Amino acid sequence: DYMVDTYSSNENENDMIYQIRRALEVLPNEYREPLILREYEGFNYEEIADITGESLNNTKVRIHRAKLKLKEIMSSGDLD
Repeated sequence: DYMVDTYSSNENENDMIYQIRRALEVLPNEYREPLILREYEGFNYEEIADITGESLNNTKVRIHRAKLKLKEIMSSGDLD
């Protein structure tokens, strides 16, 4: 039973990773870049603003909108 549960869990995790990658591909670059810099690369908002050449406020807004858009894309189910 443990092996089945582990396999099922890994399969679900792999599917989620695939879905996130697909959603990131669909996300417009103006949102994708700052989101990846923040969530995957670990940069703070000020660093992202410097890298992208955007204001600090605009950077925060884009990251917030990116998360909302990513959630919308993920819930639409149109990623396959």
